[in-house]
Amino acid sequence: MKRGRFYFNREDTGEINSIIKFVIVLCFLVLRYEVDAIDVADTTREQKILDGEFWRDQVLNELMPLWYEHARDEEHGTFYLNLSRDWQPMSPWEKMPAMISRQIFSFSTAYLLSGEERYLNVAREAVKYLLKYGWDEEYGGWYETISKTGEPKNTEKVASSQIYGGVFLEVAPDGSFLGSGQKAGPWHTSFHEIEHGFLNYLNLNFYVNKKPVVLHFNLDGPAKHYVSPVSDPKVQIAGVLINGMPWLNFDARERSILLPEGKGMNVVVTLSTTAVPKTK
Repeated sequence: MKRGRFYFNREDTGEINSIIKFVIVLCFLVLRYEVDAIDVADTTREQKILDGEFWRDQVLNELMPLWYEHARDEEHGTFYLNLSRDWQPMSPWEKMPAMISRQIFSFSTAYLLSGEERYLNVAREAVKYLLKYGWDEEYGGWYETISKTGEPKNTEKVASSQIYGGVFLEVAPDGSFLGSGQKAGPWHTSFHEIEHGFLNYLNLNFYVNKKPVVLHFNLDGPAKHYVSPVSDPKVQIAGVLINGMPWLNFDARERSILLPEGKGMNVVVTLSTTAVPKTK
């Protein structure tokens, strides 16, 4: 070997070629491993989001506990109008009947999915508040806004407030939030994220995975109750429990239950697209 230059004999060249081949094979194996890992992660993620139970669990474990803890105005009733990104109540302190109705949907749905009495109690109290303070007894229709203590504030009748109303907070295509990232604001409540989880649970279980859907009701009897949230005739009642005991007085295809005498009965209904009609 001379200064500034390297000279290799044939044996050296053979060893270098072997090293190069080894490095190439090693790089290929590492790359293949990373691709396989990505494929596994993608497959796992896809399997998760296509499972209706994932969406039900998200509603009950990740979403509703936060709304239950932070959205309720325990001093003045119902819910705060504005919540910051870190769930702190914000001004203005007025209340919107249209927003209250959407929170009622959210808490009612949480009970429907879980049977947890705390969600049902919140929904019931909000209904009482809405009927007492939100309705214009003189001219009819819902007030646009009321004060935090329940007095009419904006009494005009906006069509969107009467029949549906509002939009949810926007997000960018990559999933990041736009603006301040508020958890709630005018028209921005838990409604859409709970609705999203509920409908995914129903549709994925019924039509993709052919799995049953379990729903909870609190009902009075004697009475006939229709218990399916969908009108598809393929969906039938597969089973009913009343206060933990099996109940056979139901029409599977009609999706109705004949309840005995009683108040506040806990009724658990299993619905399925593969239900087998009960035997009497």
